[in-house]
Amino acid sequence: MSLNFRFKPAAARSIVWDCKNNNVAANGYIYVTIEGVRYAIYISADGYRKEAYVAKQPQNIKSADIPASIIYDGMTVDVVSILMDAFDKCEELTTVTVGENVTSIHYGAFGSCKALESIFIPASVARMGLDGGVGGGYVFLSSNPELKIYLEATTEPSYGLTGWWNVYDPYVSDNIYLATYLYSDEEPTAEGNYWHYVDGVITEW
Repeated sequence: MSLNFRFKPAAARSIVWDCKNNNVAANGYIYVTIEGVRYAIYISADGYRKEAYVAKQPQNIKSADIPASIIYDGMTVDVVSILMDAFDKCEELTTVTVGENVTSIHYGAFGSCKALESIFIPASVARMGLDGGVGGGYVFLSSNPELKIYLEATTEPSYGLTGWWNVYDPYVSDNIYLATYLYSDEEPTAEGNYWHYVDGVITEW
């Protein structure tokens, strides 16, 4: 097994996956594939802290349903972060659903996802794109310009950065932003993009 760490996974940054099977690395992190999605799992020595991170995915992944938690060795482990470049250049990826325990999605997580049509992001996500030494956000850099982002949030979140997290192309005089929809129970009167559920299905107002 070969692993290449660009940042320590404890800092919830980038893990480059190069394991042919599920393995426990020498550093104690556990690498598993569950329902077609790769995770790096951290379990403290006393078993009190258990966290899973969405790690670097194979470039031929087509969809990702990231749950709130996964089961590993009989234990429930919350999925708390999507790491930097996790889905970078996954050009066959079309849809993503993010679980309600995820609190951060890091820089370039969905970069160059040319076929990505939609993504649901729960209100639990508090940080998007901001990584030490990397400015701007750019979670979806050079992805599908027709991508629709459905936020469970009812007002535009700041995500702790400068507001560039949903920029598609920053290399123009005016940033090109992706279509972003906020949740609203009732038909909104304010301008902007909104969505609600109809029979459990995300539906635009």
